[in-house]
Amino acid sequence: MEDESITMAISKRECSVYDDQEYNEKHNICEGDNEETNQLHSLLRLMKISNEFAIIRDSMEVFPLPGNRAEPQYDDTLRFGPQARDFGRGIRATDLLMSLSLFEDITKNNIKEHAENAMDEVTKLFTEGEPLWQHDMDIGIEVLNNAEYVRRFSPNLNTTLDEIIRIISVDAPIDHPRLEPSNGDQATREIGYVQMPALCVVEMLMDVRLWAFVFSEILSRASVLGILSPGSPGTQDGALQTMIAEYHAPSPLLPTRQSCFARYCKQFSDNMWVIVDISMDSMIDNPLMNCKRNPSGCLIQGLPDGNTQITWIEHMGAKTELVHPQFNSSVNSGLKLSAKHWVDTLSRQCQNLNIVIQQSLSGLHRAEGSPFSSDSLLRLSQRMKREFYGAVSGTKDNQYKPLPFKGGDDILIKTVDGYAQNPALITVTTSCWFPFAPQKVFRFLGDEKNRTKWDILALEHASHEVLHFYSSEGPKDIVSVTKMVDGKGNIDTLFLQEQQENSIASYIVFSPITYDSLVSLSNKGNVDDVPLLPSGFAILPDTNPAQAQQEDSKGCILTLSFQLFDSSSKTQQQVPKKTVRKLYNLVTDTISKIRGALFEPPANPNRDDVETSSW
Repeated sequence: MEDESITMAISKRECSVYDDQEYNEKHNICEGDNEETNQLHSLLRLMKISNEFAIIRDSMEVFPLPGNRAEPQYDDTLRFGPQARDFGRGIRATDLLMSLSLFEDITKNNIKEHAENAMDEVTKLFTEGEPLWQHDMDIGIEVLNNAEYVRRFSPNLNTTLDEIIRIISVDAPIDHPRLEPSNGDQATREIGYVQMPALCVVEMLMDVRLWAFVFSEILSRASVLGILSPGSPGTQDGALQTMIAEYHAPSPLLPTRQSCFARYCKQFSDNMWVIVDISMDSMIDNPLMNCKRNPSGCLIQGLPDGNTQITWIEHMGAKTELVHPQFNSSVNSGLKLSAKHWVDTLSRQCQNLNIVIQQSLSGLHRAEGSPFSSDSLLRLSQRMKREFYGAVSGTKDNQYKPLPFKGGDDILIKTVDGYAQNPALITVTTSCWFPFAPQKVFRFLGDEKNRTKWDILALEHASHEVLHFYSSEGPKDIVSVTKMVDGKGNIDTLFLQEQQENSIASYIVFSPITYDSLVSLSNKGNVDDVPLLPSGFAILPDTNPAQAQQEDSKGCILTLSFQLFDSSSKTQQQVPKKTVRKLYNLVTDTISKIRGALFEPPANPNRDDVETSSW
């Protein structure tokens, strides 16, 4: 009975956002459409989605996230250990200890109870408005009123009232619990539209490989400790699993956050699910877990056109940590791990997947005016971005070290050892403050004609675009192939590039690619067989994201990362001084050229923080 009332309350609130008539008009749905044709199209679409999911799962085994370990084994009992593959790094000892501690029946029962309580809290949070939720005009999202939340949902509030009564009646000293939220508590809510059937969205969130793939911009690690319940076949209703996740921002100068939590899925009606997360820190003591997932989750509601409306609540509590000074504004805004970022990322990834599927359904496999396969290039670009996200992550698995001389503290390198006669793979990265609006920096770096202005390896070359197509509905989300032509008109290098822009973080990612690889992809070659060296830029606003796109925005933080082979380096401990100096010059010269090309005199001639704030 309670579930029915919650379902009615949720449906009533969500219908105020999208009623059927308004939705049909917005998305051009005609009542006279042939029902049989629509059913056939839906079936074909589901088959294509299932096929794409299989491709993603295979790709995540070959190219996992930097700290990724395992995939789930579905069973009626709690299962642990390396699930499917070791990925060459081995299970962390802390993961194993946490897995073993979950064997206790009392722990399993506590997890189930916590999950049910979290489900009850989150479903209520979905239906509430003001004063519990308030719109923050500065950052443009809904935020939780902490005082109201504590009053409504704190389990200690009744105890406090009892203590007050006791002190009045017997004049006893009061020992009340702390009602203020802990430092770092952030709670946000966002509603969005996703081009994916509701059940497929559920599958994305409950399958750790799909979840890690879709949110690789946010996750540097995701694994399942165990399955308490596999849920109903085909619907995931009742599925309950314990997980570990590591969250990153696009800079190795920022520490990652780690959490251990239970994820619980419940189906409320034929086309409505709620998935909630709840931290297990009260049951498992692990000092490495520096982030608490308070009851969080998403409402997944199918819409008439076969797509989905998502309502996401993200309630994160993080331990107070020292942050690199240039990231104070970005971290304090809370946007990087907000509900908006999760919803925007999910929406963009589903748009990308939908483009691949629609091309396949309509028979359009090639980019306009090009012999190359656009759906394969989209998949390859996804892999390129995922590897880049991993390269700029602060996860300890990256094992970055600063350049070993004065001035190189914030320039980090890591080396993947060469084997046999192969050279070592070196990644060099840093982050620096720029006195320019994020939009201006993005436009400059995303324009292939500007490459020769900052790429010291492209001097005396001309850059020409071979093809481009959109990777999502964002007007600046573009995949392209460009060619570098030398002074004699010969093609020196081909680059695959993807750029994506949003208010939270923007990226320009590229990799050299051979013509033979492009031809192979057009002939249905395996995307995972194409060699890539992802490099590029991540751009974070150094202000409230709502103001980030304004031309007078006070600045941004640019993270750059380059990958290259070096035959003289075999291990990180054996990088020659000559190579170290070249890496230092590569980074500093690139930053200097970008800064010089973009530089405009500041509006205030007395402002002197441009130089002192630089890296």
